[in-house]
Amino acid sequence: MRRVVLAFALVAVLALSGCAGTGLLTTASTGGAGSKADAMLAHAPGSDVKPTGRTQEFDLYLYPMNHTLYPGASMNMWGFSLAPDATKAQFPGPTLRVTEGDRVIIHFHPETAGYNHTLHFHGQDVPNDQDGVPYVTQKVVESGDSYDYDFIAKPAGTYWYHCHVDTEHHIDMGMYGAFIVDPQNVNDDPHYDGEFVMLLDDMDRYHNEGGRPPTDTGQVPQGGDVYSYQQFLERQANDAVTRNQVVGPALTEQNTTFRPNRDWYPVTYLPYTADYQTFLINGQAFPYTSPLVVQENKTYRIRMINAGNEVFSMHLHGHHLLVTHVDGVLLESPYWVDNVVIAPGQRMDVYFKADNPGVWDFHDNFGQHTQNDDIFPGGAMTMLCYQGLQGCPSGHDHMHMAHAHSGDLIGWDPRVLA
Repeated sequence: MRRVVLAFALVAVLALSGCAGTGLLTTASTGGAGSKADAMLAHAPGSDVKPTGRTQEFDLYLYPMNHTLYPGASMNMWGFSLAPDATKAQFPGPTLRVTEGDRVIIHFHPETAGYNHTLHFHGQDVPNDQDGVPYVTQKVVESGDSYDYDFIAKPAGTYWYHCHVDTEHHIDMGMYGAFIVDPQNVNDDPHYDGEFVMLLDDMDRYHNEGGRPPTDTGQVPQGGDVYSYQQFLERQANDAVTRNQVVGPALTEQNTTFRPNRDWYPVTYLPYTADYQTFLINGQAFPYTSPLVVQENKTYRIRMINAGNEVFSMHLHGHHLLVTHVDGVLLESPYWVDNVVIAPGQRMDVYFKADNPGVWDFHDNFGQHTQNDDIFPGGAMTMLCYQGLQGCPSGHDHMHMAHAHSGDLIGWDPRVLA
């Protein structure tokens, strides 16, 4: 009898604790009042922001464009422009910069026939109807139409914007850019003399063709490596279920084996499979990446944003990096690294002191990520160089990078040419 009573008592406790029934937690935490976590939860990032009374307004247009990733590699994609001019479309999109507490109004004008879109401001605490999730918080924006996003910028930090329709495909087509929110008090961030924005990305440069059609013999691989027959076979198999125009109209038809209707979502998108073999920094692969040009004894901030689908592991030679912010939030305990591991969608802000003159390699530690068409060097690789050194560009752009190719710095030092 005692066992039966104990069993009933146990069931009652489990039910009250959320371990039975629906499985939802229903009891209060046992943590003590005044704990550090309680204090943090009471003041989440951005929760105490006072509006500035200013309005920052942008027109953001989206156009088809062609973009060169590295020598011999161009891709049809979509680019953003701040003007109604397709020739000014760029990839990645323009950096939008505001101050925490500003009212932000973005007039979005997509011009991509046959495709619709939304915008999501990743990491920003916007009102629900401004979140940009299709069929959840808003209708999709058709090509030729416009949609206004209206919110108070918060919290401060490094963020990004991107399309949330058929997300992997549309981001791979170029639909993203940096969204920087400065604090109202500049002293809220550690001091820096200059900054760089580093958007990291992976891409299948053949995906919007569904793979290049085979040559006459049919034996040349379509993935880029002329020696990899396995890559050719993988691409051939992928062509059967991707957006390859060679496959024919079957993929565009609703309710086929390739594209079965889904009654749990308003639309069924075309199947999309990408083979990520191209790795980018700010839309370019080495040697077309732009170098970070610095002045000796200055302090610099790098805002890293992973807009890709793979993890990046960025390493700057000759310098240690101080990680100060993660996902826009200033850390209570910054820490030193020489290798920044950054997950998809994540943002990491790092600082460094330019105290070791020279030209320094800055690259992803994943070996595959520093190749173009499977040949080193390439990919997510750039150079840091000090102004005044032979070959280093004389001008620099703190928001982005110098308007030069980092590949131009390879071998300029006479010590390596002798």
